[in-house]
Amino acid sequence: MNIETAINILKINHLNDLQDLKSQFRKLARELHPDRNPSGEAHNQFLALVQAYEFAQIHFDDILAALGIEESDDTIKSEVAQIDDVFSDLFDFGSSGRVIGYQEPEELYLTIEEFLNGVQKNEKRSAYLRCLDCFGSGVPKGESAKICTHCFGKGYLETHQGFKGCKVCGGRGRKIVHRCSGCDGFGRLKVKHKQKFEVPAGLELGRWQILEAVDLKNQRPGQLFVIPRVYKDSRFQIDQSDLLCDCAVDFKNITQNKRLSITTPLGAVSFEVTPQDRPGDQIVLKEQGPFLNPQKTKRGDLRIRLVAQKVGFLKRLFSS
Repeated sequence: MNIETAINILKINHLNDLQDLKSQFRKLARELHPDRNPSGEAHNQFLALVQAYEFAQIHFDDILAALGIEESDDTIKSEVAQIDDVFSDLFDFGSSGRVIGYQEPEELYLTIEEFLNGVQKNEKRSAYLRCLDCFGSGVPKGESAKICTHCFGKGYLETHQGFKGCKVCGGRGRKIVHRCSGCDGFGRLKVKHKQKFEVPAGLELGRWQILEAVDLKNQRPGQLFVIPRVYKDSRFQIDQSDLLCDCAVDFKNITQNKRLSITTPLGAVSFEVTPQDRPGDQIVLKEQGPFLNPQKTKRGDLRIRLVAQKVGFLKRLFSS
């Protein structure tokens, strides 16, 4: 690696400080990381990008000189950021440190109302807190760690069987010469205390999630590594990205179009039933179902399945 190559790979033509360098690296990393870029060249391009970034941090003054930028009193001098900070927005790493990739996520069971609308919980759960000895870096003070280019800093590999810890870095996501004695190089500690955490609406069922939490025993921020599940409900169910609910209809009295209403965990909705409708038919209300992301920018559908209204024994007796 040399100065010119690093400049070309990082696509930089002007820099004020190390923060500008980090911002440019973040931008390119989002584009080239193999988890986000399906291109066959993404793997090699991303490795080259990481190498160029690490080189540019060490030779920052030479980079400025090559760009024809003179150092001034206004040039911000700062310590080189840990690689975890740079990759925080790529892998959902929070400020409290990375979640250990090869750890099995805990199941988080929710009622269907909690899952659809979000909920705040106080529960005893396993959480990951930043190691105070190394402040989440995984290495002793004064040392630095490089990203593991086998797992791309995640500490695990995803296979058809599930998670598989990275053997190259031992699940740490970094190349470390000397490990922090407090956390063995992982950057955080696993504890099981009562946690206060927010479960937002829009999570994906059956897929692991990272939730920010506060450890109530020592009032420290941490993270939960969970898989959301929903308790069985006789009235409603999540079917892929839709909310499915049953509505009992007296089909014998539907001689003309009739407006009915039903109350769901997302609120009351109305719909129209026609004489042509039969038991088992579904009425689809587009984009009135579950939120599909925590930002609540997309929604699935609400599907109402029509079922025949059951008539009680006494009513059948007297009507006959």
